[in-house]
Amino acid sequence: MLIAPLSFASDLKITERSATRGAPTRINTTYIAGRRTRIESRSVSGFQAWSSGPTVFSYGHRTSTIYQCDARQLRMLDLDSHEYTSIEIDEQGRPASPRPITPMPLQPSGATLTINIEGIDTGERKVMFGYTARHIVRTERRVPGPGAASLAQESKRDGWYIDLDMPEGCPPRNKRAEAFVLMSSGTNGRIDKIEVHHTGVTEVGYPLEVTDPPFSKKEVIELSTAPLDPVLFEPPTGFKQVPNLTAQSPQPPTSKVLRVWAWVWQSIWRKFGGDI
Repeated sequence: MLIAPLSFASDLKITERSATRGAPTRINTTYIAGRRTRIESRSVSGFQAWSSGPTVFSYGHRTSTIYQCDARQLRMLDLDSHEYTSIEIDEQGRPASPRPITPMPLQPSGATLTINIEGIDTGERKVMFGYTARHIVRTERRVPGPGAASLAQESKRDGWYIDLDMPEGCPPRNKRAEAFVLMSSGTNGRIDKIEVHHTGVTEVGYPLEVTDPPFSKKEVIELSTAPLDPVLFEPPTGFKQVPNLTAQSPQPPTSKVLRVWAWVWQSIWRKFGGDI
């Protein structure tokens, strides 16, 4: 069987499916070509079908965000209302005129939060999308010292990873190993000093399937390095440019009858494995 070697992907399309316990499955697609990136998604919010009842989900419009670092433009498209808006960005994909952010005032706690990250290669291998995937289990343990504001915590990530040299895209992507997001929780405006220690495997590669037991799972369901049509990275013909997109956040049905019907429909849909 032919196994794809580590290679530079000039164009790339990746579709990911995300599932979180108690929530609908989500599908996101990312296209990358040169200094341009397109991300397609759909917003969702939850609400109660009735008082103290189960959670039902309401869906917003399908949207697409197009980064054009070469043209220094960010295009935000509403694919259902056929509208788009643009803002100027720099060559790194950041807003050219960012809004000022007032940071939350935090005082050092004087204590240390030690984060131990262990990566274990189980030695298992399997072929995924023509690549040899490695099975790696990563464990993060957070150990607060005396007087720390953070809480003790342990999490595990079970994943399959491949060697995939990502195109630069826009904004530029970190091509190094997937990493845990390191953040320290604070209490009453206090924050701890963080010390991180790595053992075992540190360069894991690109994640094709990742499970964070017991709540969530993310997996790649399509991966292609075929050339992409440049029109993907432009607003489609017939779309109207507007100062701001008019679509609002997902709203719950206005009557109890409609909310109950939404719960029944979604329960049946999930039973048969429907994706959003």
